[in-house]
Amino acid sequence: MFDVIWKAEEAKRRGIPFGRLGRAEEVTPVVLLLLSPLSSYITGSSVDIDGGLNVHWK
Repeated sequence: MFDVIWKAEEAKRRGIPFGRLGRAEEVTPVVLLLLSPLSSYITGSSVDIDGGLNVHWK
């Protein structure tokens, strides 16, 4: 079972230009910014935190 999960995770990592999954501490600053008053002028935007995956496929 663990072997199947490991292979699936490895396949995901290979598709990400950074070569790894993101960590919580890399996502937290963006979440905090969007929750703060500093984001009061941000509307209808999408922030991709994907290790370059979105750019890689465009």
